[in-house]
Amino acid sequence: MKRFWSFLVVLLTVCNFSFAQQKTAYEIPYGDWSSDVCSSDLKGAKIYNSTIGPYVSVGGQTHIDNCEIKDTIIQCQSKISNAKIQNSMIGNHVIYDGDFTSLSLGDYSALE
Repeated sequence: MKRFWSFLVVLLTVCNFSFAQQKTAYEIPYGDWSSDVCSSDLKGAKIYNSTIGPYVSVGGQTHIDNCEIKDTIIQCQSKISNAKIQNSMIGNHVIYDGDFTSLSLGDYSALE
């Protein structure tokens, strides 16, 4: 019976320690987002001759050229050019060169 109680104490200590070590999203350091689809590509976004914001999220290795973007989420490795976009969601690996102002493009889409 003593072994059972020892085992239980060790188990509760380990469980308590693991739950106490969890962090909120605000405490996770840059590059430690293991669940992020583009965690290995967070760097390398290139923005030229563009106005970005407010409320815009740009994924890693995305290229933006000659654009005005507001209230939009752009995922990783997309190429956006000559666009005036707002209230939009653009997926991964998207190529967009166009006139639409509000759009939703899924992964691997091309609208030229």
